[in-house]
Amino acid sequence: MESSPSSEFVVQFWGVRGSIPSPGKETIRYGGNTSCVEMRIADKRLIFDGGTGIRMLGKHLKPQLPVEAYWFFTHYHWDHIQGVPFFDPAFIEGNLLHIHGAAPDGVSMQQHFKERVLHLNSPVPKR
Repeated sequence: MESSPSSEFVVQFWGVRGSIPSPGKETIRYGGNTSCVEMRIADKRLIFDGGTGIRMLGKHLKPQLPVEAYWFFTHYHWDHIQGVPFFDPAFIEGNLLHIHGAAPDGVSMQQHFKERVLHLNSPVPKR
């Protein structure tokens, strides 16, 4: 008997705030993390942006490792990338992240993240 592909379509908002994270009792209903949206469409996982909300997504994914995801960066303002160093699945061997976006200033995505996100002043050591 063949199994049919999943028809699941789920959207999870892990971060919705702009500019700076704003946790507190005032933001409980909508959350206080910056931009991160996850979509699960059938057997595909799409991630949009890497604000502080991506840290919680990473914690959620840990029991499901290894994971494959398509990660899209809409742009590179700090509130859309500041969670990247805290997204554990990005630093665990065996996961597959297809990263998409247009790196600013004509540099490669790898160079952009190395120099501007995972740089020497990052609070998280390079892994």
